[in-house]
Amino acid sequence: MVEDVQTAIEEWDDRSAFEGDAKGKLLMHLTAVAQYEEQGQAAKVRKHLNGFKLLLDQQKEEQNITEAAYKSLMDYTNDMMNQWK
Repeated sequence: MVEDVQTAIEEWDDRSAFEGDAKGKLLMHLTAVAQYEEQGQAAKVRKHLNGFKLLLDQQKEEQNITEAAYKSLMDYTNDMMNQWK
């Protein structure tokens, strides 16, 4: 699941959807999520996905991510959260 979001970030980057270090921050955050996902620690996955959503909001507020990329990545994140309930 995390791999899907990471792939989406790379695809959005190919379309120049990020400014500054937004891509790096997003990918770094997902590294922690992936570790907890591999360990099956649902509570920690959900906690870090909530943090990822806050990071997406921050990047949008700072205009470091396009609206389309923001919506797409937020949809992926919400889908992942639903799978980890």
